[in-house]
Amino acid sequence: MSATAMTKTAVAAAGLMIVSIQNALPATVGIESGRFLVQQPPTIANSETLQTKFDALASQWRRDTQFSSSVTDMVLHPAYQQIIGQGAAMVPFILRELQKGPDHWYWALGAITQQNAAENAPDGDIEAICDAWLDWGRARGIIV
Repeated sequence: MSATAMTKTAVAAAGLMIVSIQNALPATVGIESGRFLVQQPPTIANSETLQTKFDALASQWRRDTQFSSSVTDMVLHPAYQQIIGQGAAMVPFILRELQKGPDHWYWALGAITQQNAAENAPDGDIEAICDAWLDWGRARGIIV
């Protein structure tokens, strides 16, 4: 295969990945969110399947860690780590969970996005940390 043909194939494959990700996004996800997510490799193309997977893992995590006072134990829990392992596709689901109330999702958001939206929040103030992440998500059109 010539270098030109290989380049055309790579460009076509990249285009299909972008279209696939855009088609999988929930209708409420904004343009900026689409740009953020397109930069990341897709893990599951069907958003309903992804929502179901997130819900199951989040439920298992909450059930298994509900009485834990150790943040380390919470964020190292296998279900929480599996959510992080799914990558950027999980960000909208995590942010929607934070809209329900503060929780320890900020660690996953930081790990996935490689950003620190809560750098100005007081240490240990989970509500302020979660609010900062929600502001981050709104500013990018990921949540409303």
